[in-house]
Amino acid sequence: MSNGLKLLVIGCGCFFGGALRYACELISDLWINPPFADPLAVLIVNAVGCFIIGLFTGWALKKIVPKDWHTIITTGFCGGLTTFSSFAQGITVLFMGGHIWVGIF
Repeated sequence: MSNGLKLLVIGCGCFFGGALRYACELISDLWINPPFADPLAVLIVNAVGCFIIGLFTGWALKKIVPKDWHTIITTGFCGGLTTFSSFAQGITVLFMGGHIWVGIF
């Protein structure tokens, strides 16, 4: 796969990972009270993303999946799905809302 095509495919994976993260935040807003919904959604998608990264890395090391697919899934999709900035923003919202102990733990 050429570098230009790989860049495009990784960007598409990042788009779908970010869209899934946002969908999880919307769904959590329906089920959980707003101050706590966003950090919980980010925690869940980060845990799922870490699991997917570990799974695909293991598969890539055993040569079950090609190296290109490993890069597309881990850097692209999981890079968009898991992001520290969303977690930091959620914690900031908790702090600003007076829920300091929830933000710390």
